[in-house]
Amino acid sequence: MVKIRFLLYVLVFPVTFFAQKSIQLQWEIQHPLDKNWIQLGERGSVQEALLKLKLLPDPYQGTNEDEYQWIEEHVWHFKSRLFLTEAMFNAKEVELIFPCIDTYAKIMVNGTEVLEAQNYFHPYQVEIRSQLTLGYNEIEAVFTPPVLYHKAMYEREAFHFPAPNDRAKVKAAPLTRKPQYQFGWDWAPRINTLGFPYPITVEVTESRCIQSCVVNTLSIGDTAELEWIFVKELNAKDHLIRSQRFGWEVKSDAENAQRFRFSMENPVLWYPWEFGSPFLYKDTLIVMDLQGNVLQRYPYSFGIRSVKLVQEADKWGTSFFFEINGKPVFMKGGDMIPPSMYGGVTTDAEWEKWVALMVESNFNMVRIWGGGDYASEAFLNACDRAGIMVWHDAMFACAMYPGSSAFLANVEKELHYQWPRITRHPSVVYINGNNEVDVAWKNWGFQLQYALKSSEQKEIELAYDALFRRLLPEVLAQYSNLPYVHTSPLSNWGKSEYYNHGTQHYWGVWHGSDPMKDFEENIGRFNAEFGFQSFPEFSTLKSFSDSSDWSLSSRVMKHHQKSYVGNGMILKHALELYGKPKDFEEFVYFSQLTQDHAITSAVSGHLLDAPRCMGSLYWQINDCWPAPTWSSIDYGGNWKALHYTLRDVFRNVTAVQSHQNQRLSIVANNLDSVHVKVNYEVYRLVNRTPVLISKQEQELNLSKFESMVLFDGSNSKEPLVVKMRLNDGHEELFLLGPIKTQRARKPMNHSLSVVSIDTLNKTGKLLFENQDFVADVWWYSTTPGVTFDRNFQHCLPGKHEISFTFVEIPTQFKYCYR
Repeated sequence: MVKIRFLLYVLVFPVTFFAQKSIQLQWEIQHPLDKNWIQLGERGSVQEALLKLKLLPDPYQGTNEDEYQWIEEHVWHFKSRLFLTEAMFNAKEVELIFPCIDTYAKIMVNGTEVLEAQNYFHPYQVEIRSQLTLGYNEIEAVFTPPVLYHKAMYEREAFHFPAPNDRAKVKAAPLTRKPQYQFGWDWAPRINTLGFPYPITVEVTESRCIQSCVVNTLSIGDTAELEWIFVKELNAKDHLIRSQRFGWEVKSDAENAQRFRFSMENPVLWYPWEFGSPFLYKDTLIVMDLQGNVLQRYPYSFGIRSVKLVQEADKWGTSFFFEINGKPVFMKGGDMIPPSMYGGVTTDAEWEKWVALMVESNFNMVRIWGGGDYASEAFLNACDRAGIMVWHDAMFACAMYPGSSAFLANVEKELHYQWPRITRHPSVVYINGNNEVDVAWKNWGFQLQYALKSSEQKEIELAYDALFRRLLPEVLAQYSNLPYVHTSPLSNWGKSEYYNHGTQHYWGVWHGSDPMKDFEENIGRFNAEFGFQSFPEFSTLKSFSDSSDWSLSSRVMKHHQKSYVGNGMILKHALELYGKPKDFEEFVYFSQLTQDHAITSAVSGHLLDAPRCMGSLYWQINDCWPAPTWSSIDYGGNWKALHYTLRDVFRNVTAVQSHQNQRLSIVANNLDSVHVKVNYEVYRLVNRTPVLISKQEQELNLSKFESMVLFDGSNSKEPLVVKMRLNDGHEELFLLGPIKTQRARKPMNHSLSVVSIDTLNKTGKLLFENQDFVADVWWYSTTPGVTFDRNFQHCLPGKHEISFTFVEIPTQFKYCYR
């Protein structure tokens, strides 16, 4: 008999394996056409193996993505050999442990099927002792691509579930529990992987009582009321569970999820980094039998904090904001997608760097978007330590999903793994049911596009309710008291009343015909998405194209632009703001300025609208491949203009510019009260020569979410430059009013030189000199991975030193300006 369990601890605390013998499997893949076996190694996908062995070209380059589509037309066979020693052979239990299987696969041990996998989003653990022999054993995996797996059923079914991002004839995305973006998206290629994202191990195991532990905060005062939930093996009863740190002891019962309450005096709270220390308690649970023998030691950490989602009728409409430890918080940050097309390739160190970057950029929240993958332990642990809050979508996006008993049962297994794993982290403060599924059904015309009968529409609506209004929150409630809402956004864009209620994804400029100024005016109560595209830096462009492809009409640029409105929308608004670019280089530069203008206008509007508006999460932080997208950091790791600006705008005390009325305001967004001393100088531009017309100092007392107009330049007939310095030393330059892009360039008036490069610490300095005023100066390198301490800066005449960090030693620096 084969025993299958859903592994709840493999990715959480690998340290619990210290007493076990383990063998990591090495895999081969049989090519379905020539039947030759090729090396995969300990992990990876069919696509990665073919790329590594140069049997296929880089899918990111040119139009090579097209050469990967045939992979989905074939069944793929994997095999591995396991040598079983006598000690392992004599063990009571030997388990085959899969952290992740992508996605439809049958697993055989010595010819006997031991597992049929159907879900990417949870691990599998299979007891295989009875199938093993002493010496060599063969383990096989047969992978069926989703399009083949669902083809027969898809062709028979009376109607198809809408899946607008799935580019195949058989639209299997909503039927398949794997990352949806791999089926294709408007910022991603279609690379639908098959394989093992993480290494597979064979383990000699001992009985484990505890698989996961969640600590919920029930109330906070002088004493914190806490609830422990132990997720255990089904047969883990008649054991004692003792806390090494707190001293309590509880007898294990027969429940899979056992609850235990404990009061803690004088608790130290976990806070987002803006408000205090993200304090974590560390403890070890000691599991013993009734005779006192230690069976397991389970280390874990937790934070004590309260989370409340406030959705109430008010004078504006319906609120949507979070209170953390009783304090309302304006959420600032962005939406994150998977950083690669391949699961399992992002290292723990890379996840930690992303979180460090968010802190550096003054984020307090990140949204894990629902069309990718659930956040890794390394990422969530880093958020816990850094005090970055996490809004986490369930992995459903932009499609309609089935409500069959088989589909719901498959999802339920996923949730029983993911919900306790995710919600045990104090950084996770909100669970959202899906991305844009509800708004798509109500506004995107699926009913006509897919010719759905009224009975079929009713079936889809019932499936939605069964999945998002019942199953997801019911399973969540078994482990967590975090707030849950079935979807985002709760309101569509397009009508003024829509912006008064709940969450908003504002796409009126990009997908609609709204003018650019509406970013500043159409403000939701909590803005969870809003975006505008730009092109990546030249080092990233070079990674997938030749200079001969650097045209908006080239085949390569069209191929990498996945949005249906795409490059034309960027060009349209760039022309309106900055004029016609003289060449492709200037177009790339203008595209980044246009994106910066758009999103910074929106964020500024959100900040000025607090406390009516209480959230600003832009689309999107990062990329999964090199292309023109909505990201603020391109695939090569280069910060775009937008990201440099957001770092300043997201400060707790910041200056924001209204492009509509040329006002400069000071905003205090998350501080209870603050005294701000501001020194500023105002210059009038006369043929690019700045003339000082005013020099002032103001002292402001701002309460929470309050803003004050510092300077109003709306009546000036000439462009003005305001140089502002806050009492914390932060300095910025603002341009109020339009200026024309310089066409008659005078190189002798500007120069850029390298001052120093420290190859040991990977830092350096540049010196930029200018004799007249220049706007939006962009310093960049032809080498990828160079980040500057500031960029896209307005510069008064003088010398300006710029610091930078790098991954590879930069070979050349350039600059653009207007």
